[in-house]
Amino acid sequence: MERYDSYKDSGVKWIGEIPNNWITSKTKYFFTSGMGETILGEDLTDKGLPVWSSTELDKYFGYVSESKLKLNIGDLVIPGRGVSIGYVKRVFELSTTTQTTIYLKKKKDIEHDFIYYLFNGFRKNFFF
Repeated sequence: MERYDSYKDSGVKWIGEIPNNWITSKTKYFFTSGMGETILGEDLTDKGLPVWSSTELDKYFGYVSESKLKLNIGDLVIPGRGVSIGYVKRVFELSTTTQTTIYLKKKKDIEHDFIYYLFNGFRKNFFF
């Protein structure tokens, strides 16, 4: 791996040192987060707005005809319960999510693929 000219302490014990020109920042500066909506099985329809739920799989729970919470391309969904905690999913189309997940809606232009791989790569550090 290529070395940088100089390094500084990241301020995070398990990360250690980072290159001097890198910055550290909190997720809240780039994303708005929260829990999804309460969506029950009887609320589901055959078509409409796709609904994410708490699962390891990139698979929809079903569809709803409308929702107050709308996720856009580039947003992230993170299961917040059970054995699927921390299996981050990328949103590729307008969708919504259930109360069993955490959503991260982009506030700023940020490379969401990087955040997706970062969160999945450090899943055990972030979510356990």
